[in-house]
Amino acid sequence: TDDDGTFQAPKPKYDAYEATIGAGSIGLEKATSVGAQNIAENLGDQILGGFIADVKGEEVTVASMNFDISTIDGAGTGNDIDSDDITNMTLVAEDGTVVAGPVNGVAGGNNGLRFTDTITFKVGRKTYTIKGKLGTAFDSNDQVAASTTPSDDWTTVKGVTTSQTITPSGGTVTMSTMTVKAGAMTLTLST
Repeated sequence: TDDDGTFQAPKPKYDAYEATIGAGSIGLEKATSVGAQNIAENLGDQILGGFIADVKGEEVTVASMNFDISTIDGAGTGNDIDSDDITNMTLVAEDGTVVAGPVNGVAGGNNGLRFTDTITFKVGRKTYTIKGKLGTAFDSNDQVAASTTPSDDWTTVKGVTTSQTITPSGGTVTMSTMTVKAGAMTLTLST
């Protein structure tokens, strides 16, 4: 029914300039497929956590992302471990492509991981994994956990098609806790 003059005779035709395209959306959640596991020290590409980006409507770009990195002295050795003891951190898409990084951790834990590469998140539910190299300051049973609050920790989030600013939905996403297990070897005399 042409009750507001939007449709025009004779077919009727629709005036495209009357259309408003809404922005897409992005929401985050913990990736259960990237569960808690043992990781090694002084070895690259160790899994530090994972999340799912659920993107709808259009691709979404993010100019920078901050993650908090919690480190726990699970060994009880009193060692002073912090997020700056983690280097070469990357953000890896589910197809194995590195989409951000590498960057080194920043001391203090809060915003201890800062990706400043512009990232384009494709439409759909995609899993992303944070990887890095733990320094030798870590001991067996120390723990690492990453988290982020996208609405506060991510900047310049925009729709690719609409260029509209998007506020990521959801609250803080805390990823699985990883436990450091140092290598060990026992030698005995063979009879």
